[in-house]
This record gives sequence, structure tokens and C-alpha cells, in this order.
Amino acid sequence: MRLVDSHAHIQADAFASDRAAVIAAAREARIERLLVPGWDAGSSAAALGLAAEWDWIDAAAGVHPHDAALATDSDWALVVQLAADSHVVAIGETGLDFDRMHSRRRRSSPTFGATCASPWRRASRPSSTAAPRPVGATRRTR
Repeated sequence: MRLVDSHAHIQADAFASDRAAVIAAAREARIERLLVPGWDAGSSAAALGLAAEWDWIDAAAGVHPHDAALATDSDWALVVQLAADSHVVAIGETGLDFDRMHSRRRRSSPTFGATCASPWRRASRPSSTAAPRPVGATRRTR
């Protein structure tokens, strides 16, 4: 059986002290591929750095819907630039998240629309979207 970790945020600060050991442990556990998705411009750049360093790690570049309200035009431009790199195999994180509402609809909807209309779409890359809850789950009441 082939094992692929499709969502590993190993570029996060929490892994700063033992990132190499975590990567080695994943390989020892027979993980064949590791996808490191970005959640903003900085984490997308860090994901690309890991993918460039390790031949079995791939990157995804994007802006998570929770961070859409914080993303500047220069952030979006950087993410688009990063997505053109051959180590980036998917767009993400991206999507719409109307469950937790960390970014208002009027901000996250246009940014998701811009993502879909961006040069990424022409690059024929799949997307790694943020899912607010599992299929079949009921909405929480607050």
C-alpha cells in the first residue's frame, strides 16, 4: 500500500525545533509523498522551500479562508508567483468557510473567486480546499 500525507503543515513554527526529525520519521514510516499546503503567503513560501529541499515533498500555495481578510495584494501576487514553481503541485489552502467566519463573506468570496480566475487555473493544478466540517456533519449552533 502506498502512503501519502496530503496535508502536513510541517513548515509551521511548532516544528521549528524538530522539523528534520519529523520529516525523517515520516519517511521511516514509509510515507512516500508529503504535501505541505500554505495558509498564507509566508507559509506558502516556506512550503515551497521544503519541497525544493526534499525530493519527496510537494508544496501547495494559497491563502486559507480564515486568513483571506488579512491577505494584501502583494501577498496574493507572491502566492501566484510561487504557484508557478514546478514544486507546487496544488493550490491551497483555499476555499470558502462560512462556518467559523474568521473572514467576512464579502472578503472571502471575492478572494476565492480571484483564486479560481487566477493564472493558477491555467496551470491546471488541483486545489486543496478548506472544508469547514465533514460531509454529513450538522452545523453547530452558537
